[in-house]
Amino acid sequence: MSVLFEPFEFSGIRMRNRFVRSATVNNLTDENNRFTPAHRKLYTDLARGGVGLIIAGVHRPKREWFLGHPFRQPCLDAPGVEEELGSLGEEVHRLGARLVSQISPPFRIRGKQVSGSAIDVHLVPEPLDEEDMAEMREAYRNAGRVLKAARCDGIQLHCCHNDVLSRMISPFFNRRTDRYGGSPKNRARLVLELVQEIKEGAGEDFPVMIKMNASDFREGGMSVDEAAEMASILVEGGICAIEPSCGGAGSSHTPSGPVRKEEWHEGYLVEYAARIKHVVDVPVMVVGGLRRLEMMEEIVLTGKGDLISMCRPFIREPDLIRRWASGDTSPSKCISCDGCLKETIRGRKLRCVQKEKDAARG
Repeated sequence: MSVLFEPFEFSGIRMRNRFVRSATVNNLTDENNRFTPAHRKLYTDLARGGVGLIIAGVHRPKREWFLGHPFRQPCLDAPGVEEELGSLGEEVHRLGARLVSQISPPFRIRGKQVSGSAIDVHLVPEPLDEEDMAEMREAYRNAGRVLKAARCDGIQLHCCHNDVLSRMISPFFNRRTDRYGGSPKNRARLVLELVQEIKEGAGEDFPVMIKMNASDFREGGMSVDEAAEMASILVEGGICAIEPSCGGAGSSHTPSGPVRKEEWHEGYLVEYAARIKHVVDVPVMVVGGLRRLEMMEEIVLTGKGDLISMCRPFIREPDLIRRWASGDTSPSKCISCDGCLKETIRGRKLRCVQKEKDAARG
């Protein structure tokens, strides 16, 4: 049997295999920021399909943190969410998978657009001030409490794709002169404070993971070597697993890979993840256009990463892992058209447009 189908355990999370479903916006939330039956189907289909660890999301810690775009997210402070998420987690566990919630920081807080400092690509935001950060710490502590009570297996911080935490750790966006700016340790300070707040709410042993840029892919931004240094700082501060990603407005990469399609190739982040893996002693989840089982096996066997993380392939085939385990090891049917991403950007529900086209052609 392939090493990918062997059990894997870290931070008290026992996975049945090494496959991770990477989080994405799904726009399935109702008007009250609550989970819906469509969420249950999405995640239970993935669990039945053989995924080892499902990272669900993106979830918002606080309803008032308006995003400024059409994404609709469950909010962890909405009435009833704790019970709904707990019921969902119970079903996912029964089906053999583990469930982690990915949470996002605010783009707007207390009525203002915020960033690490007054630097951005399309607008001039207001730097996070002490009151903003105090509100974030409180919201993340409550998120930890809710997720622990809902029996989630852990939490993943969204710290990539130019979100506010990504901007805090990036030398391009963070030009602060206070204790949250300057050195890598200072730029990591807010993230590490939030890690401790989560553990205050959920308990010291509650697993806290992070999805961060493996590189900002822009001049003046965080290079892969700087990302490796930042990863080491975050692990020292309590992060138990890292998913190196990429992308953001104004960079040469989107969350789906290089902007120039002729530069796109399967596993476009493998070597970046390997650089981070070289300096940390926690699991690294390798993501980025992975489609073939052979490449995934090579990543683990050569020590470039520990876990295989995918998103778009599971939108096309929720039962992909079960198919591979049964002996049909042909590559994922996902063609990386990004039709699913375009749908969610328009505020529509997550779906594979190619799968629907194929069904229509009969």
